[in-house]
Amino acid sequence: MNPISVEQIEEARLKILANAQSLLVEAELLFQHHHLARTYTLAHLACEELAKLPMLVTIGKKLVLGYAVDWKKLNRRFRNHSAKINNLHTLDYMCSEIQTDDSDVNDYYQALSSTASMNDRKNHSLYVGISDLGVVAPADVINLQIAEAMLNNAKSRLYQFEQAEKIVGKITDAANSDFDIVAFEMFDRIEKGEFG
Repeated sequence: MNPISVEQIEEARLKILANAQSLLVEAELLFQHHHLARTYTLAHLACEELAKLPMLVTIGKKLVLGYAVDWKKLNRRFRNHSAKINNLHTLDYMCSEIQTDDSDVNDYYQALSSTASMNDRKNHSLYVGISDLGVVAPADVINLQIAEAMLNNAKSRLYQFEQAEKIVGKITDAANSDFDIVAFEMFDRIEKGEFG
């Protein structure tokens, strides 16, 4: 990815949020017409799209605060499905309640270990596969409960990201100066996968 400006980051954030909203509208239409596999696909893709927002906020804060930006790394993470899924797990962990028995941390590690299977399920929702189980079509893998659960999960994530985007606001907004350092550190740790 070539270097981009803070203004382009702001534009990208708006377009990413709008695209995720659109993906969920389309997923809902598919669900209403019993196209379950593609409902799952679009809901999952909406979540991956939303996972790019913390990456952009981190890069924007780095630019505003004068830090160096690794554009190649951003490009890799922006296109890497596992990195985006891991971002979602990290955000879930950050939003969870702290448990004295460390079950929240254990849940986080368990979620991280599920990244590959989540990406596989997304692929199974799109393509016919051949495995030890034989020939498997998307409809064989995605049933009503799985599609509905992913759709509801994606709607919940969208709501969380819509609220977070309101809080973060414009990266250069002086009204957020007290929030800047906390947000930067939080999003930077998410981007680096350092929670847990």
